[in-house]
Amino acid sequence: MPYKIRTKLIIAFFAVIFPFLIIMGGISLYNMNTIYKKLHRLDDLSNDRMVVTSIMLAFGRVLMPVNDYIITGDRRYIDDFKGNSIDLEARVKEMELELGHAHEISEKELFKKVNETWQNIREISFKIFAVPDPRGNKDAAKLMEDMDYKYAYPIIEVLKKWRDKDIEEYKESVAVAEKAWVEVWVIMIVGAVILIGTGVFFAFYYSKIFVRPIEIIHNGADAIAHGDFKTRLDIKTGDEIEQLSDAMNEMSAQLDSLYSNMQAMVDERTLELKESEERFRSVSESAPDAIICIKEHGIIYFWNKKAEDIFGYKASEAVNRHIHDVICPERYREKSAEGFKGFSKTGAGPVVGKTIEIYGLKKDGTEFPVELSISAMNIKGEWHATGIIRDITVRKETEKRLAEQMDFLARFHKAAVQREFRIKELRDRVGELEEELKKK
Repeated sequence: MPYKIRTKLIIAFFAVIFPFLIIMGGISLYNMNTIYKKLHRLDDLSNDRMVVTSIMLAFGRVLMPVNDYIITGDRRYIDDFKGNSIDLEARVKEMELELGHAHEISEKELFKKVNETWQNIREISFKIFAVPDPRGNKDAAKLMEDMDYKYAYPIIEVLKKWRDKDIEEYKESVAVAEKAWVEVWVIMIVGAVILIGTGVFFAFYYSKIFVRPIEIIHNGADAIAHGDFKTRLDIKTGDEIEQLSDAMNEMSAQLDSLYSNMQAMVDERTLELKESEERFRSVSESAPDAIICIKEHGIIYFWNKKAEDIFGYKASEAVNRHIHDVICPERYREKSAEGFKGFSKTGAGPVVGKTIEIYGLKKDGTEFPVELSISAMNIKGEWHATGIIRDITVRKETEKRLAEQMDFLARFHKAAVQREFRIKELRDRVGELEEELKKK
């Protein structure tokens, strides 16, 4: 079964792009996972620093009331100490929950050392607060010295080292995360460039594969469009392009067959038209009347031999001229032009389908009587008129002579009747005279 173009493109796409996407995706996922871990670690380190810093500050706040009590002897510092002690103990518990990463000493050791230090500091602080007047008291000063240098400062130093380690690890994690981000961006940019390059190569490569047969089809279509129905395409791509090529070959074969049949029919019809035209021209040229054909706007396009004889214009002189300018006397032109406007739209007019007697105009300007018969025909939506014109000059002259003879006979008959009447009157008078003579 032949592959479709869509299937070919999908297979080619996945064959080229899919492995690349897997590799780039794996590298990107690895880097994103690294970034995620480092960001999570940065969050833990930030919390550790805050906890350690808060304990260091809490130790400082606990020591201050004790020092102030030794200096001033004011008992209100005992309450301050108790409040700061509660805060320190809360910080220590928070440290136990939050710390969870390896250092030179473990979390348990650190928590144990912090807890022991705090217990010692609290015990010494209560001893100092037990002294009624610690000002200048050597025992109280010795206790304060032990609390500061034996317990407080060493634990603060340990916490400081812990915090410094966290800061270093924080910086390292930030550097790793930034490097991972840079790698991600580099991978994305390189991947985009590779994808673009692959896409461009893919487009050019497959465009050549598909454009070449398309160009062949295009050239074949041009040849067929220009009448070369013998054109055949030889394309073997195993897809829709080959199907299109086969369809065009089938179409070309059918067109070739159809054209051959149509050409024979056209030749036959042309021969019939020529014969019909020759018969028409033979009949029209031998017709006893002038035959004039005009198209829309009154332009003459047929003028037979009898029209040449009657009007004195050769066909070459009359064709393509306006009918009114050639054979219509001046006094009829305005009225004829108005009537022809209506005829051009409807094919009807006052003289269409009728035979009328009117005067025509010869080339030499002579007017003469004609008998005109006009018929209308619609050719491709345009009204044409055919006029058959007969010169009735002889007939009119004959009719005139007949009229004159009839008039003469009428007058002669009248004179004969009058003579018979006069003879009768004379006979009657003679009879009367004879009667009078007899009486005498």
